[in-house]
Amino acid sequence: MDLPRVCLRELTWTPVETLSDAVQVGDEVTFLVTEIDRERHRPALSRRQASSEPE
Repeated sequence: MDLPRVCLRELTWTPVETLSDAVQVGDEVTFLVTEIDRERHRPALSRRQASSEPE
């Protein structure tokens, strides 16, 4: 199984340039599975869609 993929724009409601602008090692985060690539057995995840309101 490939690792899940998360687009940077799906990490936060405000634009970020790098992953470390949105999350840090040790952060606990909740994601919503938005799609599954059945060919690669890889889920697409969204942190933004998992939250009910913009940050």
